[in-house]
Amino acid sequence: PVLINVWASWCTDCNKAARALASFARSHPQVQVLGLDISDSTAGARAFYRRWQVPYPSIADPEGSLSAKLSVTGVPTSIFLNAQHHVVDRVVGAAEPRAFEKGLHTIERGA
Repeated sequence: PVLINVWASWCTDCNKAARALASFARSHPQVQVLGLDISDSTAGARAFYRRWQVPYPSIADPEGSLSAKLSVTGVPTSIFLNAQHHVVDRVVGAAEPRAFEKGLHTIERGA
């Protein structure tokens, strides 16, 4: 299972969801969590990762071209991919822990 989280350090809702997502990543090592940092500065991204003790890698997307290919309409957006890398669930906005669990359950059901 893969969870892509599109975020930015300047995004209020991204900061609200950061602790829950970091906790989810730590407690679900079977899920590959990957951040996609959109329209952000390197310094801002590094500070965000330190502040929230983010345990997963992130890719910089300064122009938003990768997030556009994922049809992201706002940040944060969490995208859940199954084993075939098909999108099976998407959460737009500050997700709570149960939203991450729901996305994982959708993947595990074979959606």
